[in-house]
Amino acid sequence: MKLLNGIRNRVKRWISIYFPEFNKVFKDWEGQGALIALKEFPTPKRVLEKGTDAIVAHWKKAGLRPLGKKRAARLMKAAETSVGVREGLLAAEKSLIMLLEDYEVKMCYCQ
Repeated sequence: MKLLNGIRNRVKRWISIYFPEFNKVFKDWEGQGALIALKEFPTPKRVLEKGTDAIVAHWKKAGLRPLGKKRAARLMKAAETSVGVREGLLAAEKSLIMLLEDYEVKMCYCQ
């Protein structure tokens, strides 16, 4: 549990550095929709590259019907006005991917 809590804290810190507005769109980063967003389009730049329709398509592909165009539009708006760090995004994305993979492994062991 200590390792899992450490990972949770590191993900929260990552979000606060690179995409602080993410928390205004998703109240909990551990929810299915938020996890998909963090995996597929974690930074404001990636969100803007994807666009609303592609974001909704990712959620629908995962079977998340309640997350639709309104939530995707809120995510786009948050990305447009983000004050997150814009340098070193490729390395930041890679570190987040590793954190999320570690999180999923630890979650399997804790359940």
